[in-house]
Amino acid sequence: MTAKLILVTGATGYIASLLIPQLLEKGYRVRAMARTPERLKKRTWYKQVEMVRADVMEPETLVKAMQGVQTAYYLIHNMATGMGTPPSN
Repeated sequence: MTAKLILVTGATGYIASLLIPQLLEKGYRVRAMARTPERLKKRTWYKQVEMVRADVMEPETLVKAMQGVQTAYYLIHNMATGMGTPPSN
């Protein structure tokens, strides 16, 4: 039986860096989604995951990222760049 495929968005973030190794340890297949996946090359788990370049602000990039996924972790935030910065859409 094929292991469940899990998508982790925001793969370059802190929480994802803790979650991904735990998912791999439990035997899940992991697809790590990031706008700049090359930033993950130094992670110990880099070669154990399927990398996908996508951006939630560009919905057309999400089709490939979501293909065959059973569960997705949405670990993306919209933090402002400084005080008084209006939220972006």
